Amino acid sequence: MLAEPVSADEACRLGLLNRLVDDDEQVLPTAQELAARLAAGPTVAYGAIKRQLSIADAGTLADALAAEAQAQAICGGTSDHRAATMAFVNKQKPVFEGH
Repeated sequence: MLAEPVSADEACRLGLLNRLVDDDEQVLPTAQELAARLAAGPTVAYGAIKRQLSIADAGTLADALAAEAQAQAICGGTSDHRAATMAFVNKQKPVFEGH
């Protein structure tokens, strides 16, 4: 609220950053690596998480619980969920397709 500057190290310590790089040349490759990891993940679940956070921030407990039930039903019915479950059972890394 006081608009005081926060150093990069302090922002990292506070969890305001995902990663801190040493020089400008590392910024784009690091961001591209993170984007690739996210794109290869369970994107339907990522979307549900973002919706849940928004509802939890602005809604009531009842809203959040209803949205959570809906998200569980949607995510539990995806091929990504089935792939993750099978990968877990077979001790393999899951491959997500975004549906």
